[in-house]
Amino acid sequence: MINIVKNTGSTPPYHIILKNKVNPQSLDKASLFILFTALVACLARAVYLTATIVIIVSLLLLILTGWWLYGVFNKKPASRFSAIIIAITAVYFFIQLTGLGFFMGIMLALTFWFDKRLKREPHVTISSSGVTVITFFALPFTWQQLNNVIIKDGVLTVDTKSNRLIQKELANDITTADEAEINEFCRLNIAANGAGAVL
Repeated sequence: MINIVKNTGSTPPYHIILKNKVNPQSLDKASLFILFTALVACLARAVYLTATIVIIVSLLLLILTGWWLYGVFNKKPASRFSAIIIAITAVYFFIQLTGLGFFMGIMLALTFWFDKRLKREPHVTISSSGVTVITFFALPFTWQQLNNVIIKDGVLTVDTKSNRLIQKELANDITTADEAEINEFCRLNIAANGAGAVL
């Protein structure tokens, strides 16, 4: 999907969706399995310490997580609340102030962070101020840092003056007219900010 905005200002004139190579279901399986494992450890510790409330809460969360995990293995998306449960469980482990709790809290916090990052829609914004490629991390480039930016055969190529070459596949086909317009916009901005090589 490409949004071409003709007005100027803070809105980038081009917002281009890139192909996401991350499999959301595989990510759900990994995230929920880590949560499931952490809850089993929490339940075992609670049983050992005979902490009734913790046992009940852990059992409920474990059943819920197991149900979500079963659904994911049957090709259903994980609940949108699963990430929230991961975050809440991470906080719960941190406040226990134990070695195991701290380790599990870090593990779940990292799981939550990676889950959010990997599931976000990869895209590139092209504006008068430069180009920003957003995948796992955001990579901003000013026009002064670029030799060339071009779309050809459904692939975006960003060539930087530091000899870094970034190539990303577009999520959708674009028309020849849109492709030519974007390429011309990039060519003019690069020319205005220092001559760039032409691919």
